[in-house]
Amino acid sequence: MEVTVSTHNTHTEIRVTGIVGKIWEADEIITALENQWRAHPDTTIRLIFDNTFTIPSRLIGALLNMIREHGIRLEVVPLEWLLYQLLERLNLLELLNVTFRPNRQRGTVATGS
Repeated sequence: MEVTVSTHNTHTEIRVTGIVGKIWEADEIITALENQWRAHPDTTIRLIFDNTFTIPSRLIGALLNMIREHGIRLEVVPLEWLLYQLLERLNLLELLNVTFRPNRQRGTVATGS
C-alpha cells in the first residue's frame, strides 16, 4: 500500500494505491487526512482508492467521525467497481460523498449491481 498527497487549487488529493490490510496502514491514511485537514481546513479532501476492493472498518469509522465531529469536507473516490459496491451496500455513498470513477487503465467497467 502506498499513500501519496498532492495539493491542488480546489482540493487536496490523497491517493491510496493497493490494499489497506494492516492497522498501521489505516492509521497512515488517517494521519494524512488529519494533517491535510489541519493545513487546509477550507479545502475539500479527495480520498482516492486505486487498485483495491476493500477498506477496513477502522478507516470507515475514522472517516465518519471526521465528517460528523469536525465537518471535514471529504470526497471518497473508489476506482474499482467492487469497492463502490461495498460502500453502496453499507449505505455509505451519501455519508462519505462517494463518486465512482472507473479505472480505465485496467479496463474496469461498471456492470451494474
